[in-house]
Amino acid sequence: MSLINIPGWKSAEAQAAVAAAPLSRLEERREVLREKFAELQWDLGGAAYEMAARDYFRIDVLANLASRLQIVDAELAEIERMARLEKAGAAGSCSGCGSLYARGAVFCWRCGRNLSEGAKTVVGPSAAGQIVVAPEAPRAPEPPRPAPAPAPSPDPAGPGPEILDPDPEAVPEMRA
Repeated sequence: MSLINIPGWKSAEAQAAVAAAPLSRLEERREVLREKFAELQWDLGGAAYEMAARDYFRIDVLANLASRLQIVDAELAEIERMARLEKAGAAGSCSGCGSLYARGAVFCWRCGRNLSEGAKTVVGPSAAGQIVVAPEAPRAPEPPRPAPAPAPSPDPAGPGPEILDPDPEAVPEMRA
């Protein structure tokens, strides 16, 4: 009996080939972070359950566990983003909407944001496993500001009469 080729299903040989392929440093880091994330999530849930069972909550303990979980989650999200960039062969992602863009793009195809406005763009891992950061885009030099206007020269005829603010009660027309 012959095997049926179903789209989306991999044969045992294909699965073995994928499993035998060495993981890149990015994939290794992602797996470590996934395991750590699951462990921290388990710990946080367990601590909350135990505190609920005893009807005594220590918010500082829960906040500490949650902050550690958030740090790992943020790092895992960045690794996932870099893996997506690496897989797509993109130059970066838009800081406004997160869409991938190709090298040489000036504006985001989805939201229209100017892509050269960002200070730094994480491009992805290099062959040595280090994160490559694109240099800051050169900015146009600011135009020189005009010099302040010179102060008016004193009147050669001398100062004019001094004008004082009228007292509203002294002048009958100015009363309300």
